Amino acid sequence: MVAPNSVAENVFGTLGAVFWSGQLAPQLWKSWRRKDTAGLSTTMMFLWYISGIWLGAYCYTSDLSIPLIIQPQLFTLFSTLAWAQCLHYDSGYSTLSAWVVAGVALAVGGAVEAGLVVGCRHLQDQGNERLNTATGVIAAVFVIAGLLPQYYEVFKFKAVIGISLIFLSIDLLGGVWSLLSLVFSPPPFDALAAVSYSSVVGLEIGIFILAALLNPRYWRNERARKLEEEEKEGREGGQEERERGEARMALDSRESTLTGAAVPTIKASVERGPMEGAHRVSSRSSRHSREGGFGWLGEDEVGHEHSRAHEAV
Repeated sequence: MVAPNSVAENVFGTLGAVFWSGQLAPQLWKSWRRKDTAGLSTTMMFLWYISGIWLGAYCYTSDLSIPLIIQPQLFTLFSTLAWAQCLHYDSGYSTLSAWVVAGVALAVGGAVEAGLVVGCRHLQDQGNERLNTATGVIAAVFVIAGLLPQYYEVFKFKAVIGISLIFLSIDLLGGVWSLLSLVFSPPPFDALAAVSYSSVVGLEIGIFILAALLNPRYWRNERARKLEEEEKEGREGGQEERERGEARMALDSRESTLTGAAVPTIKASVERGPMEGAHRVSSRSSRHSREGGFGWLGEDEVGHEHSRAHEAV
């Protein structure tokens, strides 16, 4: 058994609170940049929003440090915003509808948390800690349960996409620091918190292992699919240009029968076709180039159109 150390306990506890306060910021940025949340579990974000409500009440009524009280509030806020992004990008909600749902959810969550705090304090004044303990248990259950649907997303896509591995790294480190703070805390040992922290760390390590195993093959296949699409687009563009060339030849043979004003007009119409076709091919090619990056981290994945097509398959 490690000897209690208040300095180590506070340092690791503060680090855990700091990491867990902003761990979802990279996920919000990634989803906004890609305009897509395919591969990120909507259910996970919703369950974490619920967990944050109970965790916020538990941290307050347990008289924890200020950073540990603030952390669940930020966790709830970011989880709600990530859930709104999933509703917009993945479930087809309009931007306004998604934000309205998020606003209502935050208002309801604040009311529920306030009710839990009042109820727990009332019972604590009577020497009853049962509701406070139950609040902590429910928070832990929702945090752990929230990670399970993400495994279904991995199974569905046969790869870890959509979810930011930077976010997972920060979240995992937050769990490690928080677990270490328990190790150095004085007795009695908080078994409930230890199970919660270690479960989160274990499940997230599992996602990293799956990313290392599945993502290289997934991105190789995506690269081959993109190259095939570009070749097909190039062939279609070449065919269109040949057809336009034949049209120009036919036009030249009839120039003598047309008025001087009509010829340039028809020629301009004919010439626009291959230029527009070439531009489409070029723009798509450059877009694929910008969206490149087939490393296993998958931070530069393709966007909504690709993800939906892959899911349909």
